[in-house]
Amino acid sequence: SVVIEGEGRDPRITVGDLPGGRIGDGAVQLLALVLGELRTNAMKYGALSIESGEVSLEVQEVGDALRVTWTEDNGQPLPAPELNGGSGLDLIRRMIASTASEPEIGWTGRGLRLSFCTPRF
Repeated sequence: SVVIEGEGRDPRITVGDLPGGRIGDGAVQLLALVLGELRTNAMKYGALSIESGEVSLEVQEVGDALRVTWTEDNGQPLPAPELNGGSGLDLIRRMIASTASEPEIGWTGRGLRLSFCTPRF
């Protein structure tokens, strides 16, 4: 949650219960980069760019890995944007592909949903 609160706590971002235990430097760096980029994109173009928008972040243990799920809610149904070819999502895909699973990127009807697994160490 420190990564998400880097520039101050935004009450529109809800962080679910986080698993206990340690994680390695590589996982910390990946999470910092990816979550920082997601937050920036949400502030510029997504749910955090509008007053009624919200974001939820969930992290679950899956064996020796962590599944991270970022879900945006724009507060109203919106048509799906193009999710391929945008520089922010392409950057996130490249960051995740370096050490983690291929991200699942989709549109819920109300916002972006991105999920991926990363090794704890």
